Amino acid sequence: MSEIKLSDQLGAMAIIDELYHQQIALEEQLNPSALRNKIAQSVKQYYQSKGMDIDDALIEKGVNQWFADRLRFQMAKPAWHQRLLAKFYINRNIFIIACLLCAIAWGGYATLTSYTEKWAQQALVAKQQAESRR
Repeated sequence: MSEIKLSDQLGAMAIIDELYHQQIALEEQLNPSALRNKIAQSVKQYYQSKGMDIDDALIEKGVNQWFADRLRFQMAKPAWHQRLLAKFYINRNIFIIACLLCAIAWGGYATLTSYTEKWAQQALVAKQQAESRR
């Protein structure tokens, strides 16, 4: 008789473990009151082992709050830069128009400044030529 390969045995054990965990999860979903009781007992035993005397009502309240929120999806709040990029993407048409207007305004300002400097320089040259003629 040939020996069993370790990889075959580990593969079968992985499948069995997966099925076992699925069975436990299914039992928890089908009998939530038993799961609540198990959790409450475990929490109570933990606190007693630490020497703390906690009321059963307080433990029950905590377990109920945990069960109320345990299957609710709570999305993490995105970082500020992610929100800013999302707003830019959503309002991209407005953003593109604003960027184009800023570019046009900057170009106009640069052109006007350039012409103003040239006019001032021409006026200065004309003034110097007029003074030199005197």
